[in-house]
Amino acid sequence: MLDVLSSRRIVSFHTLTRVVLVVLTLSAAACGDLPASPTFGTISAEGLAGEWRLELLQPAAHGAVLTPTGATYVLRLQDGAASARADCNTCTGRYTVVGDTLYLSTALACTRAACPTASFEALYTRILAGESTVVVDGPRMTLVSSRGFLRFIR
Repeated sequence: MLDVLSSRRIVSFHTLTRVVLVVLTLSAAACGDLPASPTFGTISAEGLAGEWRLELLQPAAHGAVLTPTGATYVLRLQDGAASARADCNTCTGRYTVVGDTLYLSTALACTRAACPTASFEALYTRILAGESTVVVDGPRMTLVSSRGFLRFIR
C-alpha cells in the first residue's frame, strides 16, 4: 500500500512540475522583450550553415599545422548534413548543434584515394569527427575538442 501511495505522489509531483514548466514557457513566450534568436553563448545551426575553409589545425598536445599548400580542406554544413573535402578525398556525415557544441558523426564516410597529404588528412578527419565546442568570431570558426582544434574561415 505504501508503494502505491509513493508512486502516486511521484506521478502527481511530475505532473505538477510539467504544468508549471508549460505555464512559465507560455508566459515567457508572451513577453515581447525576449530575443527571437538564440541567447548569447549559443550557436545556431543556421549560423554555421555554409562553407568553411580550413586555415590550420592543432592536434592535442602538439603545435599548430598550417593547411598544406595547394591542398583544399573545406567543411560544408547544411540542414544537418556535413561534408568535408580533405584534399583529394571527400567525407560525409551528419551534425547537430546544441548550445555551443557541434556534434559531428564520429564515423565519417570518406573516400580513400591516396592523396599526397594523407597524414594531414588523417589528423583533420580525426579532429573533425565527434563533439567539439564551437567558437565563431566574425568570419572565423574554431572547433575545440580533446582531440585538438581546427580553425576555419568563410
